[in-house]
Parts: sequence; C-alpha cells; structure tokens
Amino acid sequence: MNFTKLSILGEGGFARVWSAKDEQARVWALKELKPEITDPKIIARFRQEIRIQASLSHPNIMPVAAANVAASAPFYVMAVAGSNLEEEIPSITANPTGFEKIAKEIVDALTHAHNQGVFHRDLKPRNVLRVGERVYIADFGLGKAINIEASYTTTTTDQWGTYWYAPPEQAKGLKHCDHRSDIYSLGKLLLHCLVGSRVGEVPQALDSRWKYIVRGCIRDNPDERWQSMSQLKQQFEAVFAIDEPIVVDPEGLLRLISQIAVTGDNPPAHLMERFFATILRIGEDEILVRQVFDRLPVDLVRAWAARDDDGLLDFVRRYDEALPTHIDFDYCDTIANQMALVYKATKNTDLRELIRKRLFDLGPSHNRWHVGSVLAEIVATVRDAAEIVQMCELVSSNPSAAEWHARFMKDRTAIDQRIRDALVAR
Repeated sequence: MNFTKLSILGEGGFARVWSAKDEQARVWALKELKPEITDPKIIARFRQEIRIQASLSHPNIMPVAAANVAASAPFYVMAVAGSNLEEEIPSITANPTGFEKIAKEIVDALTHAHNQGVFHRDLKPRNVLRVGERVYIADFGLGKAINIEASYTTTTTDQWGTYWYAPPEQAKGLKHCDHRSDIYSLGKLLLHCLVGSRVGEVPQALDSRWKYIVRGCIRDNPDERWQSMSQLKQQFEAVFAIDEPIVVDPEGLLRLISQIAVTGDNPPAHLMERFFATILRIGEDEILVRQVFDRLPVDLVRAWAARDDDGLLDFVRRYDEALPTHIDFDYCDTIANQMALVYKATKNTDLRELIRKRLFDLGPSHNRWHVGSVLAEIVATVRDAAEIVQMCELVSSNPSAAEWHARFMKDRTAIDQRIRDALVAR
C-alpha cells in the first residue's frame, strides 16, 4: 500500500509524524524515522519499536495498520489521534471519577504487554493517545521485547525517557529496568492526571483508593512496589469495581477481620488483599470506620504498616476525625489500647504524632487514668529527636493537660529528660 504524506502532525528528536493519505483516500498518521538519522543504533531502535507495537494485539494498544521496516527511513502507519492524555489532564482533574475507566484501559493494556514479555519503559500521558472514545498506549520507542531484544539497543549508558516519569533505577541505564519500572511510570502517569501537575508527593486530599494504587506504584525500591501488572490490575478492579460496583457488607468486613485475626503472625496474602480492597470502599461511613478500628488485630496492623503505612495513617486519621467530642468512659480505654497497638506497629512519624496528640487530649478531657498510663508507656519509647521536640511542644501548648499527664510521666526514668523537664516546668 502506498501513502502520500500531507502535513506534519508532530516531531520528536528522531522521528516525524505525518498526516498521510492511502490509495483509498483514507487519512492516517505515518510515523517515520527522519531521513537524516544515520546512527545504526537509533535506526535499530526505531525498527524494534515497529516490531514491538505490531506484535501486540489489544483494544487499548495502538495497532499498526501498515509498516516498512526495511526502508532506509523506516515508517509505520496508525490511526490519527484526536488528542493525547496530557492534553486532557485539565478535564481529568475536573472529573476524576470519569478517569477510572481510562485508567482501567491503560492498566489492561499494560498488563497485556507485560504478559507478552514487552516492557514500554517510556510511559507518560503524551504516549497515551485518544481515537474517538478509546485510549491507546503508543510509542514503544524505548520498549523491550524479551524474546526479540537486540543487545546493542539497550546499553548500560542509555538514560532515555522523560525524567519525572522514569523510575530511580533508570538513572543507571535501561538495562536496570524491568516490569516494575513500567509500574512506577504508570503510577506517575496516574498521579499527574489526577493532580494536574508533576508533584513531589501524593497529596493528602487525593481519594484514598487512588492513593492506595499510586503509592504501590511509585515507591523508590522496586521490591516495595506492586510486583506485577497482574497484581496491580487485580487490586485496581477490586478497589474501583467499575464494571460491577460492590457495596461493602459491614458484617462481611468484620468477619474478614476476624478471619485474619486467627491466622497468626503472617496473615494469608489473599485475605489481606481482600481487606485492603474492601477498606478503601467504606467511604465516609463513620460507624463502620470505628467498628473496624476497634477490631483491628495486632498481626493485621503489622501487615498493614509493612504494606501501606501511609494508607494506615489515612485510615487512623479518618477514625480520629470520626470520634465524637464526648466519649463513653469505657470506650476511652478501647481507643487507648488500639492506638497503642498501631503506634507499636508503625514507623510513620505523622501517624505516631497523631496518636500522641489524641491520647494527650483524651486522658484529661475524660479524666481516664488508663489513657494517661498508655500514653506514658508510649512516650517512654520516644527516642527520635524530632519526636522529642514534638512532645515538648505538645506539653507547652496545653499546660492544663500537661499537668494532668505529669502524674503518669514525670517519675518514669525511661522518658527522655527533656520531656520530663517540660512537664515539671508546667
């Protein structure tokens, strides 16, 4: 099939995309290596891009309609895109609910590519194209197909790709990247689309379901990310339940917690996955949040802290906000005991500070001595300099509460002297 180039649609460092007409007057996008490129490595990479993209057949991976790999200026032909995902970011941030379907299509496509032994290695919003109502992953220019990779196309000095979306390991070269590198880039893509800018951290205000998915993608250590696209896809579908919305069964969730509680030190992965997916769908149900918190067993909390410490912080913060001003006398003990359980399991400094503040206020406001004793035990473990300062500031900010707590803390020699001095000074 012959094509007549019409006008340039876009241009990168090594290739141009033309509007082109075929013999039947149909208009296509023709991506062609620039004729002036003579570097054998770049030519080989572009030919590999064509072979990789042509080898993948999925509703959300841009199909290759025609190609000429052998030409001196290799090219391939695909549908003309109306936009790319980067151009749609303003509308996505305005309607994040509608983004769930788009994200699912991207997750499905990348899962398919990985199952075929193909890594993209340059995933970003600009490389996700829209044709009509469907989005397509495109531009496998840095792609790696395990079964056809030519060794000279990915030397250890290669550091191509867009920096912000690239995982830390890519700084050492593409040979250090694997399927988990794509997962990192996917997380950055999702984050950019949801927030509207390239932020340094996952915003606290982001929906907890998105935070759960994104955080599991963008951890610096590849071993701490989602370990496969299949695992990520399973969790995405469980959390968002796009095709079949799931209503959380409160009794079912509490039974699940009871099941986990009797499993011992290492809760089964399938039960934990069910728990994580369900806990993110309970929304603003304050009663259920409190019921869940009250029943959290120590082994589940430890597993939660190890898997998603920031998610545990989000949940405890929701619980803390759900507590009424006046709390039943006996329930104060439940709060203190469960807060202490979480405190011992986590290394998250924000979560530990939240727990100290809650118990510092709760004890004197309800004159519950057990709360004072629990907080004293917690404070006796504080060794971090920043946390010592936080505790001293907490004492200084509320003299009457500090005076109430002094009876439990000032004679405990395990408590840092600076904190005890602050209490005595009151």
